Amino acid sequence: MKNRLVTKIIIAYIGLAALAAPVLWYFVSGAIEGYFTDTLAENLRSQAAIISVELPELGSGPKLDPLARKYKALTGARVTIINADGRVLGDSDDDSTKMENHLGRPEVLEAAKGRWGRSIRHSHTLKMDMLYVSLPVGPDGGANGFIRLSMPLRQVEAAMSSIKERVATGAFVVFLAAIILGMYLSKLMAGKIGRMAAFTKAVAAGDFSRRLRANSGDEFGALAANLNEMAGQLHDKIDALSVEKAMFEAVLGGMVEGVLVADKDGRVALANRSLREIFGIDKEYALGRPFLEVIRNSELSGIIKKAHDKKDVVTGEVDLLFSDNLYLFASCVPLALKGGFGGSVLVLHDITRLKALERVRRDFVANVTHELKTPIAAIQGFAETLLSGALEDRDNARRFLGIIESNSRRLTRLIEDLLTLSRIELGEVSLTFRAVSVENVVREAVALLEPRVRAKRIELTTDIPEDTPRIMADRDRLFQIALNILDNAVKFTPEGGRVTISGRAAGEDGMVKLKITDTGPGIPPDLLPRIGERFFRVDAARSRELGGTGLGIAIVRRLVNAHGGSFSIESPPRKGTVVTLTFRAAKNQP
Repeated sequence: MKNRLVTKIIIAYIGLAALAAPVLWYFVSGAIEGYFTDTLAENLRSQAAIISVELPELGSGPKLDPLARKYKALTGARVTIINADGRVLGDSDDDSTKMENHLGRPEVLEAAKGRWGRSIRHSHTLKMDMLYVSLPVGPDGGANGFIRLSMPLRQVEAAMSSIKERVATGAFVVFLAAIILGMYLSKLMAGKIGRMAAFTKAVAAGDFSRRLRANSGDEFGALAANLNEMAGQLHDKIDALSVEKAMFEAVLGGMVEGVLVADKDGRVALANRSLREIFGIDKEYALGRPFLEVIRNSELSGIIKKAHDKKDVVTGEVDLLFSDNLYLFASCVPLALKGGFGGSVLVLHDITRLKALERVRRDFVANVTHELKTPIAAIQGFAETLLSGALEDRDNARRFLGIIESNSRRLTRLIEDLLTLSRIELGEVSLTFRAVSVENVVREAVALLEPRVRAKRIELTTDIPEDTPRIMADRDRLFQIALNILDNAVKFTPEGGRVTISGRAAGEDGMVKLKITDTGPGIPPDLLPRIGERFFRVDAARSRELGGTGLGIAIVRRLVNAHGGSFSIESPPRKGTVVTLTFRAAKNQP
């Protein structure tokens, strides 16, 4: 760039010098030539004035050629004497009688007006350019005749030839000086511009440490100072924008909501991490592509289009077909810029859990209503029967009262389980942690269930070594957990079946695992995820017949979580059920 700029400036200076040289030649040589011509004309006029005083009366007297030659010898100029009619009376260089009338000559016509005349023209007689000067001759300025002096311009041309050589030499020197000056100035300017170009390139590349010297008082100095100030302000603004961008990316990256920004052409301009995880897309793949190519969902596309058309916020719920039970709440806001519509911002809230909670709430209300309705209906029905006269029938009355008592106990158990579950979820159940022996707790639970085990001829085996670490737990709640799980295992294991309880230290991570395995009918794989929901029963009729409330496993799960442990359940097809409980081992073992 620098070389090209230098070349352009040098070419401009050469062109300017090349144009100025002939112009200088023309005007200087013309001025000098005019000066010499004027000087010569003035000399001739002075000499003519002197001669006009000595001339005799100009009339039709004898020829004055000798007199004209005399004056030529004195002045060196051709002398022509003309009367008022224009007839030549004497000439120093030719026979006056043979000369034509000179009244029409320009210099004579000018002198006839009472002033001296002057003209330059080519003489056909002498075959050269001549300078003619004419004065009127007569008393008191009257024109009785004319005295004309002429001189060839060869002397002027000879003098001009020498002067023109000098002018040409001067013009050439000026030409060379202009080129040298142009080269110097162009290199000086190109150097400054080159440094500014390098500075701006460095600034464009992100290097704001450089500065230009601005010590000159010309426009380059002012420009350098302005560029330095601009670079400083640009640096500050970029730093501020970088901080804002980092904050913006941190906010978007930390949002659990999915955020997508589409430009006015419907192409993805931004997609945060949550949105990419929801749709399983890559960041590099998404940016710059059409929305429908990245997010293949017509409902979301329709929401964006509707927001664009209405120029207002549009919301809606979307069920994603490619994902099981994934529900999104979409909110689309159009971007209004100075130039008009600038795109859309789509925010997606995952409401799957809310939907699930809503479903659980509906199921809970329905299940509670159903569970409460059955015993209440039984109590109400048999109470009305007794009141209507069956009370006198002592045998039936006792049977009816037994049914009322059984349903009231069932109702009491249901309410107690609901209250227990509610207190656990609200954190109102206080737990007193201490080192508890798993073996002792399991032994007590087994002893409580012993009559039912014998009645069903179930083989119940306990395999908990004596060196099994104690666990950190609330003993009463741990007993409740073990009793619930063992009660379910015995309840659903058929007669002659087998229930096994084992406990072991789980590796080196300070955990203890307790497994309860039965040989019951098991749980279908599609129902396993629902185990632990309120009132959920795999076999509702049999469970209700056996006295279950459908809340036992829900209570167990929440109590295990309150202990910082984990609960898992496995059920291979037709091979029974395995429940695994994991607890933290006590640090200080007795």
